Amino acid sequence: MKCEKKEIFGTDGIRAVAGESPLTEEELKNIGFAAGSFLQKKFKETMNDFNAKIIIARDTRDSGPWIEKALAEGLSKSGCQALSCGVLPTSSVAVLLKRNCFLGGAVISASHNPPDFNGVKFFTAQGEKIPESWEREIEQNLEVLAGQAPSLFKETKVEIFEKAKEQYVESLKKSLPQNFSLKGVKWVIDCANGAVSNLAPEVFNSLGAELIAIHHSPDGKNINLKSGALYLECLRETVLREKTDGGCAFDGDADRVLFVDEEGAVVDGDVLLGLSAQILKEKGLLKNNCVVTTVMANLIFFQKMKELDIQVLTAPVGDRSVSEMLESSGAILGGEQSGHIIFKEFLPTGDGMFTALKVLSMLKEKKQKLSYFTKAYPKAPQILLNLKVKEKIPIESLPDFQAAVVNAEKFLGANGRILIRYSGTEPILRIMIEGSSKSQIEKIGSGLLEFAKKGLPHE
Repeated sequence: MKCEKKEIFGTDGIRAVAGESPLTEEELKNIGFAAGSFLQKKFKETMNDFNAKIIIARDTRDSGPWIEKALAEGLSKSGCQALSCGVLPTSSVAVLLKRNCFLGGAVISASHNPPDFNGVKFFTAQGEKIPESWEREIEQNLEVLAGQAPSLFKETKVEIFEKAKEQYVESLKKSLPQNFSLKGVKWVIDCANGAVSNLAPEVFNSLGAELIAIHHSPDGKNINLKSGALYLECLRETVLREKTDGGCAFDGDADRVLFVDEEGAVVDGDVLLGLSAQILKEKGLLKNNCVVTTVMANLIFFQKMKELDIQVLTAPVGDRSVSEMLESSGAILGGEQSGHIIFKEFLPTGDGMFTALKVLSMLKEKKQKLSYFTKAYPKAPQILLNLKVKEKIPIESLPDFQAAVVNAEKFLGANGRILIRYSGTEPILRIMIEGSSKSQIEKIGSGLLEFAKKGLPHE
């Protein structure tokens, strides 16, 4: 069976239940073959020193090893050599690609999704996620390329990249202020039973933190389960019970991080991004006096940046969109409310470990508790309504719904905001509303949802 000619890449690489299309063993071999062949072509066009090695990192899901093996067999058939980094965070691949001369990289992970899911993301030789145009080309050529490969792939031994972990940790520490120490800091980390379950405690302990680690015992089936960045209750309870200076929680592949301050308040990506922009500007290091966020950022974030005279560029949802806008604008700082923060001068992608250490270094430098910044960025009341639709009909073809949105926006004025968009991964219309009071926006949301239901075939 060959991979059908279809879109297999979503908003963040390939993602599905492991063992189901396109994450079956045979399809993964063909994907590896197609991707390896395509990347070699791109590499030859742009680089002189050819080195057809592709590094692979994975998270702790029990499907990771067999997916890695199948992908490596496909890469090998294309003429590439696969090097396994073992269990490491997504961002480690970006770091290692910057430090070494490789053709590209792949990460086997489904990020924050449940344990039965998995996925594959590909990276360029420069450590950036491959652009959507490359994904479309791989899809378009997948059937043809797979047809060039025999149905039976040869057994491939995946070589180990022995220095992967060492190089990643070394890069992390070198990026921090000289002689940086967490001595005197009592901290909690929630590893989500994911990619940094062993690594994060090791790094934080080596920097002198009085550390409490939770959810750091992966068994292949417990990644993200009631833990990590999508489930902050345990982190909050531990911070308050142990009276720590705060804590942070990673998601399964640790490309993002969220915090809880010493008073138990959640610190999301808006606060982390605002804090970082403010401090970098004070030090004269905020290039172009600019920060990149997404359309999902809270209204208070935009107001705070205006008060600080910092320009805000708004990208579509997704850390790849943020990264692309950073590249085109020349800015060096961007991120999402969900905790993907990109410090461009370190990496072109989000790194939860780096973000956590960077924020802690800023707090030490400012001699402030985390709650100082949490309180500086109070949240405007916000609701998000979802309507599961049978068809993604263009919003502009729904005049009654559009008119209702315009009237609601006029009513909210400068004290509110409405964002209407379809999900990039599901057949869902999302209605996000912010305003001065929860009851106000709930009433507006209820009305808009009814207009949407009248115009859209829905479940």
